[in-house]
Amino acid sequence: MNSLIDDLLSLSSIENKKTNENDQFCNLLNTVKIGINSLESKILKKKINVDINLDQSLLVGCPHEEFIQVVVNIVNNAVKYSKDGAKILIKAREKMNTSNMTEYVEISFKDNGIGIAEEHISRLTERFYRVDSARSKEVGGTGLGLSIVKHILNKNMGFIDIKSEVGKGSEFLITIPKHA
Repeated sequence: MNSLIDDLLSLSSIENKKTNENDQFCNLLNTVKIGINSLESKILKKKINVDINLDQSLLVGCPHEEFIQVVVNIVNNAVKYSKDGAKILIKAREKMNTSNMTEYVEISFKDNGIGIAEEHISRLTERFYRVDSARSKEVGGTGLGLSIVKHILNKNMGFIDIKSEVGKGSEFLITIPKHA
């Protein structure tokens, strides 16, 4: 119950918070490492290999604390829905939107977990949506994690795209403005 209240408060805060001008970007590699470190005990318990392949100097247009939450929510799901010994690969590439000449960073969080059926993918970022309520009780969570991710990204002119295949794993693609 406490985690549900925490997630609801977090979502409300994200929706209502104004961004501080001094906190509009973060170093991608450092922020991802902090997020991964906060999940270290869960990752070690399931013997999951996390491979981070990110440029040290890459800055993204999202406040540090908010992007940590994006990382934690996505990687926590990958850990929960992967078997022991699974692999999570995190990598990024720079992209240019030629229609508005804006530089973006696309960050890929890819796992070889259980995967998600096609009919569920479009609803994953809805509040409280669960693919399998029986399994959700087993692994825990509130059903708000990806909704929080979507709100953080929307607020920072980013978005999420999800690709998955049952039995093969999932890829969560985060696209967010690059900070010069």
